Amino acid sequence: MKELGHVCELVRYPVKSMAGTATESAFLGWHGLDGDRRFAFRCLGNDSGFPWLSASRVAELLLYHPFGLDESTGEPLPTHVRTPAGTHVELRSVELRREVAERFGSDVELMKLKHGVFDEASVSVISLATIAGIGEEAQPPAMPLVISEGHAFPRVGPWPVTRALDPLDAQHGQNRK
Repeated sequence: MKELGHVCELVRYPVKSMAGTATESAFLGWHGLDGDRRFAFRCLGNDSGFPWLSASRVAELLLYHPFGLDESTGEPLPTHVRTPAGTHVELRSVELRREVAERFGSDVELMKLKHGVFDEASVSVISLATIAGIGEEAQPPAMPLVISEGHAFPRVGPWPVTRALDPLDAQHGQNRK
């Protein structure tokens, strides 16, 4: 079997669009990593096919950091969230729901989802070599941070980052030589 690369970072995002939590290991199943995107804020009154509140609507969600461990669920789920102001609130608290709703400008509710909420595929993998290859092609070079409204946010995504041997040629799905 040909070795394509090594996983160098696993990040779980327990609440959709909030900061991720690095982990040493994780069970990878049909519905992604255990504990990944098991919670999401739903925009009340939204009848579209995608009612979930995301960082594209409220960029500050990326500054909320889930933490703690609910031992009773069978998978690693957070119990609390550190807000951008640095306060610690319970994940399922009215206080957190109200703060997120205020930032969004409309009412929301926190939902726990058995299999998580994913925008596309269950699992995507991107290598550091691929990122570097994209950076070489881009003008100006790719930045490691997302800048929005004067704030710098870390990379957020449902993919583990790998160290590949060669950049992936996206057009042909093969390693470039």
